Amino acid sequence: MHNFKLYSSRLNAQSYSIIDTNAQIERFERPRHKDGHNFPFAGLMKCLECGASVTGEEHIRNYKRGDSQTFTYYRCTKKLGPCSQKYVRQEEVEHQLRSELLDVAIPQGWWSDWLKWLEQDKLNETKLASKNVVAVGEEMQEVDRKLNKLLDSYLDSVINEEQYKAKKNELFEQKLKLQERIGKIQSGGSAWLEPFENFVKSSINCGKIVLGKNNCTDLAISAKNAGSNFNLSEKRLSFTPNLGFDSVKMIRASFRAGTLALAKSESVTPQGLEPQFLRSERSGLPLSDGVEWSRVILYYANTRPTNCQS
Repeated sequence: MHNFKLYSSRLNAQSYSIIDTNAQIERFERPRHKDGHNFPFAGLMKCLECGASVTGEEHIRNYKRGDSQTFTYYRCTKKLGPCSQKYVRQEEVEHQLRSELLDVAIPQGWWSDWLKWLEQDKLNETKLASKNVVAVGEEMQEVDRKLNKLLDSYLDSVINEEQYKAKKNELFEQKLKLQERIGKIQSGGSAWLEPFENFVKSSINCGKIVLGKNNCTDLAISAKNAGSNFNLSEKRLSFTPNLGFDSVKMIRASFRAGTLALAKSESVTPQGLEPQFLRSERSGLPLSDGVEWSRVILYYANTRPTNCQS
């Protein structure tokens, strides 16, 4: 049974920038068609040898029987100097890209459960926030009672003016902190959950595109969403997975190895898999932290049956 205790975490501006980039695939510019040609992967990669951009071009092969066939290749532009890298066919780039993206996308067998849990967690988060506001409100009422009692003591000459002012300032400081806590709870809400939900939906969409066919343009857009620093060397594609996608890649590798990255994972604390900011009251830990992303994804993954379908 899914039992996910939710505590929000305030996100800094960098966190929202990262998540907004991951979530809004459609913001990426679609590859341009040059001279009527369609090179969906042009501009996506750079040559690892010299650092120049990789461009596309068409080669037409004419046969003796009179017909012809057009092949699309990608190559280094060599605009930064001599380069020894060779052409690579579009079909090969597409195959490698689908394989690499599939490795960083949430497995298809998990999609429905993760989306269901997200909805459940949003409801739980709302309930928890209300409960915490009530609890802090009761603490504020206790401070108000102490202030009233303090004033009575001063008016009855039980304490002098200096003692009254010192204790009153102390209690007002406590009340101010409690008010700030309520503000954080109310403004934070599901602050950590919203960007995580965006990532999950973005990763699922990536998986759908990868499993599709004849959609190279969408594949290139999804690639920019899932990673950066795409390089081509010796006809091999490589890239750096973005935040969240890197953790999914680690999970998939763990499944292939027969374990879910538990004891030896740097993402797992001695207290267990659940992220620290999910175990304590709204700590304010930003979800931009890569380790926290890894922990929350691992926590979700560990509630799954141990099958990792693509």
